[in-house]
Amino acid sequence: MKRDINEMKICYVSKGINIHDQKFLRHLGSRSEYDVHLLSFYGGTLPKIEGVKVHRISLPRPKISFSIASVITRILIKKIKPDIVHGNYLLTYGFYSAFANYHPLLQMAWGSDVLKAPKNRVFRYIIKYSLKRADFVTVDCEFGKNAIINLGYPEDKIAVFPWGVDLNKFNYIINGENIRKELGWENNSIIVCTRKHEPVYGMEYLIRAIPEVIKKEDNARFIVIGSGSLTNKLKQMVKNLNIEGYVKFTGNVPNDILGKYLAASDIYVSSSLSDGTSVSLLEAMACGLPVVVTDVDAILEWVKDGENGFVVPKRNSLALAEKICELLEDGNLRKTFGKKNYRIAKERASWDDNVKVLEDIYQMLARD
Repeated sequence: MKRDINEMKICYVSKGINIHDQKFLRHLGSRSEYDVHLLSFYGGTLPKIEGVKVHRISLPRPKISFSIASVITRILIKKIKPDIVHGNYLLTYGFYSAFANYHPLLQMAWGSDVLKAPKNRVFRYIIKYSLKRADFVTVDCEFGKNAIINLGYPEDKIAVFPWGVDLNKFNYIINGENIRKELGWENNSIIVCTRKHEPVYGMEYLIRAIPEVIKKEDNARFIVIGSGSLTNKLKQMVKNLNIEGYVKFTGNVPNDILGKYLAASDIYVSSSLSDGTSVSLLEAMACGLPVVVTDVDAILEWVKDGENGFVVPKRNSLALAEKICELLEDGNLRKTFGKKNYRIAKERASWDDNVKVLEDIYQMLARD
């Protein structure tokens, strides 16, 4: 028998370290009507979140971890006896959740698990298994929804909503002047990128675009925020291209102050090769930045070429540079795009609004 809806027990199955996990868990843990349990196999120390009971299990050698994680997840979920199991990322924690065969099961697709991984036969089997056991699925873009439908999952059991942006931290009125002063770039035009330094985000194409921008706009400077497996390679590229004075690698920036870096900038750029709805993009839009992005289907759900930003072909550094320069040369166009982007983010990407969609799904599943 289900407990009263006001005492809902949720088992959130995920690594728990990602910023999106943290946002969901903080919100759920702050609500008295939820009894929240995080089940994670993360090897490091997880941040403490008030209201969230953490079940963190260390695993042995990687070759046998996948099978053991599946079995442990099944045992723990049956011990916790939640009203809802919320699985995340269909290739790993979503699969563990499906293997538990416990219902209702909400699966959350994260992007690459349904957009790229199914090209691999083994991964496709794992993903289809994870979907088959799901009572409902959420995804952050229409392109992702279509991919899930193509995997055989019924359309009427899929909800689309972006994870959203905290508009108190990312908005049009944040002042970034202190960041400009710290960088010594008070009188420069600043282009910012906040994507992870991983192959899927095509960061090398942005780096190759920088010399082309500098040829036309010597006043331009680039902030590269974040880190990843390619960070050292990207830094070496900057050195080899002799543009170190034009580029600042900041490393990871806490989300609480990231908005100031965006506010200090004039243009946001993403050279991604594949994407779901990009929270990095939405944060920049919420700060009123004009954007230059690549022609990734999910991104085209937010950026219309020539209307609120520029869209260029993937892997094309020259096109990227050309559109950056076009925006640098036209202050009025930057303002027009920026105002439109702020309005779009406010209307469609508010975290406070979008998290309510998730809670409505919880209630719907708990009632069934």
